[in-house]
Amino acid sequence: MEKFKDFAQKHVYLFVAGCFLVFCLLGTPLFNLTGGKPGRIDAFYVKRILIWLLQVAPIAVAGFLLGHISKRDFSIKGLGKGLLFGLPLLLLLFVTNGAIGLLANGRLREGVSVLTIPLFILCNIMIGVAEEVTFRGVIFNVLRGKLGNKGGGLFGVVWLSSLIFGLAHMTPLLEGAGLVPTISQMIYTAVIGVFYCALYIRSKSLLPLIIVHALVDVSAFMGDIITAVDVSATVDGAAAAQPLTEMTLMEFLSVPLLMLPFAIYGLFLLRKQFKKKNSASLFANSRVYTNRTKNIKEEHTMTLIEKFATLTPEQRENFSTFGRLRANAISIAAIVSTRRTIRL
Repeated sequence: MEKFKDFAQKHVYLFVAGCFLVFCLLGTPLFNLTGGKPGRIDAFYVKRILIWLLQVAPIAVAGFLLGHISKRDFSIKGLGKGLLFGLPLLLLLFVTNGAIGLLANGRLREGVSVLTIPLFILCNIMIGVAEEVTFRGVIFNVLRGKLGNKGGGLFGVVWLSSLIFGLAHMTPLLEGAGLVPTISQMIYTAVIGVFYCALYIRSKSLLPLIIVHALVDVSAFMGDIITAVDVSATVDGAAAAQPLTEMTLMEFLSVPLLMLPFAIYGLFLLRKQFKKKNSASLFANSRVYTNRTKNIKEEHTMTLIEKFATLTPEQRENFSTFGRLRANAISIAAIVSTRRTIRL
């Protein structure tokens, strides 16, 4: 385990590449290898939920072991702030994706059962969990520890992690999707990834991202379980009826351009962080090297305990002196550890 931790800390980009490959290979390829899309829609959602769980599990475990994600990443303290920042995006996508029209004028597709709707919602929640834990919880924090938490370093981390997020959405090509629509989707997800990074930094929690991400996907995939009685009930009904392999230039540009204001809005939310000086190692150590600081404190404490064992009975009675020595040693250990982390 220690060798794995040392490797991940020394070879940051290889670790990020490994997470990317694990996420991609355990997604669509595994889905296709296990028989592809089932005939029943309920079975399809159950299978997708299991695939998403398999995708995120090894990456989440690695993230927790290395200290890149922790329980505080799932704190509810920043939930309200994150949802408030994400509300404009949700309103826009529910309108442009035709979700409001489908809810108002649509009907359930054939084959949709009582279990389909909760499975549909759970599947989209799992998409949010898998992608946010992987790309914002682990990959973003790994790069932030390497490149910096402020200034130009943070600006680079936001765009680099978002580009990786966009590249991960090339897997629809394996399901027969056209190259042009897939590229459009990759650009769209990379641009919206910038906004997700801003939500994560401002809220300091993955929970609002997971909720916003799940609702965004619900608005996009609602047509899978609800069909419009009248095609005009959906804003993009004509485009939705076209084969996935076809796309006009306007359609290719419309979705990424629609998300561009939100990327700009996300950068605006981070304007103060971009102005500050870089501090890559200081941020990294606040997560990754917390255990190292704890070990140093424990080593100093054990040294003092061994020292205490050599004292005479009269000296042992003066326990308050030992207590002060122990407190001073722990304070010195913390200062030494902090100085070490700043140099890294």
